[in-house]
Amino acid sequence: MSIISYFNKRREQKRRLRQLGEIGGVFHSLDQCEEGGLVAFDKKNRRLFIEEPLAVVMMSGGAEKWQTFMHNCFTWLYYRQCSEAWEAFIRKEELVAVRKATKQYAAMTRADIERVRRARRTEIGESDMEPPKVEPFEFFVVREKSENSEYSENSENSDSRKAVPGGEILAVGSYEPETERLEMAAWEDVAVFLRKEDE
Repeated sequence: MSIISYFNKRREQKRRLRQLGEIGGVFHSLDQCEEGGLVAFDKKNRRLFIEEPLAVVMMSGGAEKWQTFMHNCFTWLYYRQCSEAWEAFIRKEELVAVRKATKQYAAMTRADIERVRRARRTEIGESDMEPPKVEPFEFFVVREKSENSEYSENSENSDSRKAVPGGEILAVGSYEPETERLEMAAWEDVAVFLRKEDE
């Protein structure tokens, strides 16, 4: 190996490590945002809810920063989806291996079962599992409390036991990860079309 190819290889390794560190930092930040209630994901309907303060900070950097934020959100959500799919696949494969082993050997201790599970886990390669499909998601920018809220503290009907903390949708959009296409509109504009469709 020549000195030049050695340095090129080392440079590429450092670049990849730096990139992984940046991705890890982004995931950690989004995890903290989720814990703090600034983002929430509805897995069933593939909808991401973003609280107004976070959206304002991300949008204040311009269109490119907002696009990067959406891409980071997708990467974070897709990583989770892959992790969940991988764990489910591993559990299923371990269960099949344990069932096979219990048919072959009459009496198995808990330690034997763990050995069978570990052995099957080490046999599985990443290529054995089909990765989840890359899908777009919708997002909603939500303001904490509407000025006209029926649950307003000044309302005569206000009952603190029945009051539900509500939010008001400010903007709605969608993100297509494969093309990195981002569409967004004010909720007022979209709501007009939704009402027309209902009529």
